[in-house]
Amino acid sequence: MSDRKSEYSRALERIRPYSQWREAGALVHTTVSSKDPRTLSNPLFPANYLDRQLRKDLAEHVRQTVRFARRLEHSLERTMVHLAHHNYFKAFRSRWGDRSVTHAQQAGIDPGRLAGLRESSFRDRALGWRVDLEDWQRDLWNRSTGIPIHPVTPLARHLMTA
Repeated sequence: MSDRKSEYSRALERIRPYSQWREAGALVHTTVSSKDPRTLSNPLFPANYLDRQLRKDLAEHVRQTVRFARRLEHSLERTMVHLAHHNYFKAFRSRWGDRSVTHAQQAGIDPGRLAGLRESSFRDRALGWRVDLEDWQRDLWNRSTGIPIHPVTPLARHLMTA
């Protein structure tokens, strides 16, 4: 699901698994107007909420500014730490619910397991080989994430040869 920008559809079509799943009927891409109110009833609410939280909490994610992350890997690492804190420690806010419930508990993670994860995050060093990581997480951990650089500017040419 995305808003109605044509760039999103074109970018998604270039991703092989996406196009294969779509052709097989296993995936349906629906669009929502970006002008619709960003309320809980909007199907894009989770993405809009996360975007708002990142812009609020991480300096390089603010809108229309000269702030930027000097290194993509560092920005991704900060984002992962932010998301871990948001999901495992921050209370899930709702008008009617219990304020001690975290986002992870609201998503269905057992509170006992969650307490163990939180405790071990302070007790044990976070080392990439101690847990099973997905490929993208392992690349991030090893700082081997590919960075797209357009080879037009002198700075980009320098970075590509450095």
